[in-house]
Amino acid sequence: MSHTSTDLHDPTVSPASPSDPTAHGVGPGHADVPGNPASPPGDDPDRPLWRSRDYLLWFSSDVVGDLGSSLRAFAMPLIAYAVTGSATQAGLVGTLTSVAFLAATVPGGVLVDRVDRKLLILVGQLLRATVYTLAALAWWTGLLSLPVLLAVALASGACSGLFSLASDAAIKHVVPPDQMAAAAGANQARTSVVDLLSKPLGGLLLGLSPAAPFLAETTGHLLGACCIRAVHADMSPTRNAHAPQDADATSGQRPPSAWRAYAQGWSWLLGHRVVLVLAVYGAVGSLSLSGVLTAVTLDWRSRGMSGTTIGALMAVPSVAMLLGAMAVPSTTRRVRGGTALVVGNVLVSGFMVAAALVANTTARTILLACACTALPVVNSVASGLVMSLIPSEVMGRLVSAVLLINMGLPALAPYSAGRGLDVLGAPTTIIAFALVGLASLALVLSRREIRQLGYPDQWQAS
Repeated sequence: MSHTSTDLHDPTVSPASPSDPTAHGVGPGHADVPGNPASPPGDDPDRPLWRSRDYLLWFSSDVVGDLGSSLRAFAMPLIAYAVTGSATQAGLVGTLTSVAFLAATVPGGVLVDRVDRKLLILVGQLLRATVYTLAALAWWTGLLSLPVLLAVALASGACSGLFSLASDAAIKHVVPPDQMAAAAGANQARTSVVDLLSKPLGGLLLGLSPAAPFLAETTGHLLGACCIRAVHADMSPTRNAHAPQDADATSGQRPPSAWRAYAQGWSWLLGHRVVLVLAVYGAVGSLSLSGVLTAVTLDWRSRGMSGTTIGALMAVPSVAMLLGAMAVPSTTRRVRGGTALVVGNVLVSGFMVAAALVANTTARTILLACACTALPVVNSVASGLVMSLIPSEVMGRLVSAVLLINMGLPALAPYSAGRGLDVLGAPTTIIAFALVGLASLALVLSRREIRQLGYPDQWQAS
């Protein structure tokens, strides 16, 4: 996501994040990786990110928008259940939001590569603020029904899919290439903090009024619009001689149609094997982690554990992820990217398998927290590398394609976990999802370019 970031291995985002996202013959050790601007206009590439005005404004816009969305997302199923009295219908609201988001990312990816990204972020923030203002008014006037909730879900998901990719692409305009890993680590920390805050604050707002979470999202998007409006950087899509569409432009031909341009984005992804492997790696890793966490949560609930207790236990891995994210900048400066990915994946997979094998609640929680501590470094290196290697002028289409891969497979996790608990039982289901994580490790080991990846300041020249 909230919009998706390019965080490739985190079920709490899209990945960029996050809450998020090289070629055949292109990768570490090759010189023909499409280039990016040396640094955002007006920024000193040696300046820390926290001293970059434009970066802080972009980051603040993302934070307040995501926090508002997360507060509303936590409360939305409960609001839908209160309105409909049906868990199935309440689930339908969330499903429709995801479907609308994924469908809208297809034209959204093309749009981001053709229209000023700052304008798209502004329009997206304002449209979503409007949607949830109307939802709050519908509650106050007694008009909030299942059809209205479904309309809100459809409009919100479509707006996110169409416009949120612009914020992911905008990172190329405010972050120098050698600081992408640090920026990805900051996104991980942001996601962890938002996740921690959204549950208790969302519950508090819902206790005040079902309209309050809607207004929280409205407020977040309005503040986000104010922040992004103050950014000075030019966020127009850049032109690059290596980009697929530039051949048409330089030859005097008309720009390709929207659908052809989208197909060119997929062609770029399918031809750049390292980026494709990292996209699949993120999907497999997210499926494993989402499946394990969902199965553990449902197992605890089936054993009579209260929702409050489960929430407190699941906050432990979130805290661990935040601590891990805080260590990303120093770790990525001292450890080569390939080493971080391999060792990090060994730790994540090993701790998850261990968590699956133990039945004790405390031990399982601690082991899951250990896995989540190692996860931010892995995620930051993978997503930072992807962002470094994708040319700015095809960023929208590529992030859209990566999102479809990242979110398609993990979408199976909740149903698969529930079905597995009913048919196979909790231990077998949790172990099966944990073992899936080993496949993500195999993907990392399968590419020499990934195993031998250097430090972040070397990625751009790889």
